[in-house]
This record gives sequence, structure tokens and C-alpha cells, in this order.
Amino acid sequence: MNIGVLKSTANQMVASAKGILAADESAKTIQKRFDKIGLTSDPNTNLAYRKMLFATPGIENYLSGVILFDETLRQSIDGVLIPEYLSKKGCTIIPDIFANSAGVTVSYLEWVQNRMGYYWTEEEVDEKLAVLMKKAFESIWSTYTSLIDKKKSATLRKAAYLVAVKKIIAAERIKRP
Repeated sequence: MNIGVLKSTANQMVASAKGILAADESAKTIQKRFDKIGLTSDPNTNLAYRKMLFATPGIENYLSGVILFDETLRQSIDGVLIPEYLSKKGCTIIPDIFANSAGVTVSYLEWVQNRMGYYWTEEEVDEKLAVLMKKAFESIWSTYTSLIDKKKSATLRKAAYLVAVKKIIAAERIKRP
């Protein structure tokens, strides 16, 4: 694991007077926001809303990181994809699949308990979750820094997808030797 890159990114994300914006709104969530002001969620309206947020002058003085929803990754501001636009302003892009993984993992642990007839205390679930999240983070971070070291286009989202695809391939190989 490249500790230097990790420290640099962590320091950037906890910079004084800055915060992380959870802009990972699903279609259902953004529609709830729009219902309050009489708008309908569609790609154009969603983009206008995101432009209002991200193109605000001086936004980089307040944001250190942004959690982005999948739709947002394909949208552009002034011809630049939103993740690249925000990165140029010094914001770390946190993939929604990475940010939301703990909830999915706890659901998996509940499924295991039910299937196997186990009963884990909340503390045991927290311990198992911590181990799995640390392992996932290390795998994604290692892939991310490997891309940087190879001078490839590197994002945490790309690294998360690469790790996921490798796991799918490994599982398929086990199923079909």
C-alpha cells in the first residue's frame, strides 16, 4: 500500500473548513428533493441541479471530496465530465459503490446468520464488518496506487470496478474449472 498517497489524500479530505458532499442521489432520492419545488427528475434537470452545486464559484474552498452517483459520472459541465471537473478543483471523488459498501456488507452478514443459524452480537457484527471493510479498502487502494504508479488514468471508482471484475473472474474460474 502506498502510504504517501494515502496520507496525502486523507489530509486533503480532512482539510480545515472543508467537507465531503454526499451527492450520490439515486433517481428516487433526487425526485423527493424535486417534489418539494415542483420539478420532475430527468437527466437534464438532474444535470442542471448538479451544475448549480458544482459550478458554484469558490466551491473548492469548501469541498474536499464528493460521493458521486453513477448517473453523475457520465454528465459534463462545460464539456468536462463531472468527476474530472471536480478533480481539477481539488476534490477527491469517492465512488458511491465504495461509500455504500458497509450497508451492503452488513446485509450480507445478516444473510449468513440466517442461512447458517448463527447469532452474532452487534459487537461481533461490527468486528466482522471492520475486517471486511479494511480488506476491501486495502484491495481498492492498492489497485488505485498501482494505476498511479503505472501512469494510468486512476480513480477510486475505476479501482473499485477492477477489484470487482477480478473477483467475478476468480469466482467463475472456481465454478468452471
